[in-house]
Amino acid sequence: MRASKKEYLSLLMIVALHGHEMVVREILSHSPNIVTMVELEGRMHSINGDLVNNVTALRCALGRAHFPVASTRIDVGRANINHGPVHPLLLDAVIRGRLDIVDLLIENGYADVNQTKTNDENRRNSLIVSVMYGHTSIVEYLIKRNAELESKTHVDGNTALRQ
Repeated sequence: MRASKKEYLSLLMIVALHGHEMVVREILSHSPNIVTMVELEGRMHSINGDLVNNVTALRCALGRAHFPVASTRIDVGRANINHGPVHPLLLDAVIRGRLDIVDLLIENGYADVNQTKTNDENRRNSLIVSVMYGHTSIVEYLIKRNAELESKTHVDGNTALRQ
């Protein structure tokens, strides 16, 4: 059986993809169940053409750098920043090398540099993941934001310095 290549997007996801903050606010203000609408998952092609499952409207806004829309989704819609396609959004941004998203999440107090962990058995934090992927600008940023240098992974006990 062949896997479907179709995208499944809600109206809120489409509006977030295109950066229409006022329309996002309007949709949220008329929604009888904001939490359900905000956390609704879809499937879409990323900018590089990969089909990504479990995408929310927040991920759509962040992926296209529509930061006012993303902030509205979090502030007004109470979007869950730990609800990423695979990992919490901070780690997803670290893995993709998106310092702009990392900065938005940390500087606005949406994510704690030392609390976010991967969803796998290793439980790596954002600093360890940024070192693993070689994103030196993100490593520097996280250290300046007081990332714990001695935090260890659950399985092998390595710190960011030992990666």
